[in-house]
Amino acid sequence: MPAARKRAAQKLSTAKRRDFDSEAFDAMIYRQSSLRPPPGLPKQSAARPKTPAQVSSTGDSRKYLAVNPAIHLTHNRSDDWYKQKALEIQSRGGRKAWFGKVIERRRWIRAKERAEEEKQKAAKMSNKKPKRVDPQPWSYNRIMDFGDVPEEELPEDVLQNPAWVKACAWHRENEAKRVLRDRAAKEAHREAWNYAESIMRDANQLPSESSG
Repeated sequence: MPAARKRAAQKLSTAKRRDFDSEAFDAMIYRQSSLRPPPGLPKQSAARPKTPAQVSSTGDSRKYLAVNPAIHLTHNRSDDWYKQKALEIQSRGGRKAWFGKVIERRRWIRAKERAEEEKQKAAKMSNKKPKRVDPQPWSYNRIMDFGDVPEEELPEDVLQNPAWVKACAWHRENEAKRVLRDRAAKEAHREAWNYAESIMRDANQLPSESSG
């Protein structure tokens, strides 16, 4: 942690300890319970002084958000779009329709994605304009386990917890193994495809050589 940030955190912690009112805290606890407070402890907390409102500067009032306008902003949709969206919502079932049915739900999602892909292909084959696919957020299909985040880029809260640091290292190791497996699978698929193409070429050359 940088020295300036550490000093600011210490100042904030000292200010919080100085402003803490133990009597008001105890009164609030006993006011929410049926137990009686000990002798000498008021059940009604004293009025706390109002904290003066802090006026932020022009620079502090600005906020920067990692948003995609194509995803997070509102859009003018047609009536046909709303009808299709209503049918899509109805096809999902109730809030607990998929409770305890993880495999069935994954199968239903894959079938739905496959049907959309077939529609897109059919539209392209018939020279029609395919249906627009709404963009999804970056984390829509991303596993949030810090497996692709280097240790030096982990949040400060994670780095301060040894168990979290160990868990992130385990996830990074699994992510590296997954990348190697995918790379080996693609390489094996490419070699098998090249071998099959060479066999087909040799098979096509045999009739021409025999006729010659």
